[in-house]
Amino acid sequence: MAATSLTRRLRFFERQWPWLACAALAALVTTGVVAVLDAGLLEDYELFPSITRGYTFTGVLLGVSSLVLCGLSFFYSLRKRGLQEQLPFGKSTMTAWLWAHVYFGLLALFTAGAHAGYGLISLQFSAGKLAFFALFGVVVSGLVWRVIYAVVPRLAARDVGNYSANASTARAESLSVEIEKLTAGGSPRFHELKAWALASNPTDIQIRQAAAGLLGEEQQRFIDVTALSVTRQHALDKAHKQSRYALLLQGLRVAHVPLSIVFLIAVPVHLVFAYDVPARVLPLGAISGSSLGGFETAETCANCHAATVTEWRRSMHAHALTSPVMVAQSNQVLAQILAQASYPDPKRVCVNCHGPIGAALTSGTSLPLSADSALSETALLNEGVSCAVCHQWDGKPETASGGLSRFQDGLKPGHSYFGPLGDPVGNAFHHSEASTTFREPEQLCRNCHSVEYDKNGDGQLHRGTDLVLQTLFEEWQDYRRSGGAASCVNCHMPLVAETRAAEHADIPFEQDGEAPRRQVHDHSFVGADYPLDDRAAREALRPAREALLSHAATLTLLPESVKSSADSLSFAIGVSNTGTGHNLPGGFAFVRQMWLEVAILDGAGRAIGRSGVLASIADDLCDSSILDDAQNPMRAFLKGCTESDPLLVNFQQMLLDVSQPKHGPDGSAVLDRRGEPLLERAPGAVETVIQHLSSGAIPRVRPFDHKPTAALAAGEAHAFPYRFALSAGVVPKRVRVRLMFRSSPPYFLRALGVAGLSESLEVTEMARVEAVLQ
Repeated sequence: MAATSLTRRLRFFERQWPWLACAALAALVTTGVVAVLDAGLLEDYELFPSITRGYTFTGVLLGVSSLVLCGLSFFYSLRKRGLQEQLPFGKSTMTAWLWAHVYFGLLALFTAGAHAGYGLISLQFSAGKLAFFALFGVVVSGLVWRVIYAVVPRLAARDVGNYSANASTARAESLSVEIEKLTAGGSPRFHELKAWALASNPTDIQIRQAAAGLLGEEQQRFIDVTALSVTRQHALDKAHKQSRYALLLQGLRVAHVPLSIVFLIAVPVHLVFAYDVPARVLPLGAISGSSLGGFETAETCANCHAATVTEWRRSMHAHALTSPVMVAQSNQVLAQILAQASYPDPKRVCVNCHGPIGAALTSGTSLPLSADSALSETALLNEGVSCAVCHQWDGKPETASGGLSRFQDGLKPGHSYFGPLGDPVGNAFHHSEASTTFREPEQLCRNCHSVEYDKNGDGQLHRGTDLVLQTLFEEWQDYRRSGGAASCVNCHMPLVAETRAAEHADIPFEQDGEAPRRQVHDHSFVGADYPLDDRAAREALRPAREALLSHAATLTLLPESVKSSADSLSFAIGVSNTGTGHNLPGGFAFVRQMWLEVAILDGAGRAIGRSGVLASIADDLCDSSILDDAQNPMRAFLKGCTESDPLLVNFQQMLLDVSQPKHGPDGSAVLDRRGEPLLERAPGAVETVIQHLSSGAIPRVRPFDHKPTAALAAGEAHAFPYRFALSAGVVPKRVRVRLMFRSSPPYFLRALGVAGLSESLEVTEMARVEAVLQ
């Protein structure tokens, strides 16, 4: 009778090499496609990027392929659940299913890596990276497991025969019972020797020597006990080895299965945030204080745009919500003026402009902004005018719309960032889109740098009927109409030496490739203001601030105006706004102090006449509009003044709690050069440091000539006469005039309750003229 073979010939898919060959071919093709893309051979075709990223067309295809392969690999777990014999592929044996599980998993990991591309190699955490590394752990632990299954069973068969540690343990327990039976009724010496034998595992010679000390039949019983003890120990040793082999075979489940679960959870989370689902589905502020990935902090942007973010941190934009002056003024306005105002407009008019992202994500009005959600992002809420405010805004610019809640409708949460470039280079973090708004960047400025509120709701903004506190954009429009060429960015965002916008981005890991040389603008937004509570930021921008102010105006001592006599000296000083595209001082002119400091010097250089001279930085100007007005509440906060300075030329406007349109003798409204009504003090109005809905700013009146010292429009010049009385025998030899600037009056800070900041004020010389008298 012929012998029957116990083995059968392996089917095609039960062998490893077909799976290995197919996997290698697929990996080779994928590598080739990625290499062609990364070489830029297909970048002329819109469908194909210059490099593989997860969000590109090829990146999405690779991601979908990886998920399909993962699904096929995970299908292995269903082989014992009815599908093994029902599906055509299921009719193959467990070996075929196992090879499919292994190589589909390997290919899934490979295509997932290609899908992530160079962006995988960075320190930024994301759900996508978590999913990839979980898959990596699953695949590696599976491969190690497969190797163990190929090696361990052969070793175990020779060593322990099977993996039944329970059976070996049961055998050891039964032997222990037999030992106790043989020991029963023995002498005390017999029990001592039994305990010794079980504990020390003695040799045969030691056993026989010990047995010789026993009487009669106890000698043989002792030898039998030690023999059973040796057999029991062998059973225990076998059980221990069997447990170790079983742990080797099954222990990787501790990693393989949990990592698979982590992967299955991380993938949908990755997809949700990769496609900005929360930002697209949930309205802004739906979860109080949280953007759910719709906006990022400047700290995130610094990973690539380090220089730009460093510049921004020094700016007033970065301190727009945290400046002590802003906090004090805004909270006082809220408590005293807007407490009963309608929400959100105008109740949040201050916060809307100073922190559009924070205003969009929380209903808070007092500063600092906070939210009660567990997902609240406090740092994001209080970033002020951050990167996202400009580069994730694609609305329609409107004068003064930044103070209104509708401005937030233009915010586009997600990972699309807008800018001026028509040829942006791709990167691992966001999409870049050219925006028409950035072709005229001053259009972005107009939203916030006109502080006005349409009180009567007629859709128009007019001084006198509406709240008008700052008209920088309209002033700039007048400047352009009169032939001025500069835009906001020329002065406040000058070009820097850097020619790469994302100078800190690693190529190709964070940026697709080298970008063309760019014109990069300074994002310090240098201006007249600076953070009083941040010395480092203040000092860093001091040179740029002083340079900006030094080019703003010119001074002239009008030669024909100089008249000297034995008892007096008269002359006129011309001040011209020759270096700005808006009024000087501009912005909130009621808080900007620009004044003339005049000194008459004798032959020894001693001052024999003066006006506008400060003894210390924290002293106030001795303006008669405050010092000589018993009803002015600011008198209580003045420092360094005993009497008013009648010659003082102070361009700081006066903020009143109530103002009204000015009318001429015939009853008609008096208009300015732009056709807007001029304002005057309403009956009973007083100077204030917080804005009212009825507020308005008017020029201070100079006692010497009883004329107002209004802000100078772009290109405007004005002459201011002086007359100094001279003591007998005093001969004036020289006149020194300086145009000085201070971002805020010390009394203003004291009245707001932040008096300690007055020592941080700077007094800057904007222009100087000196003349020797004949």
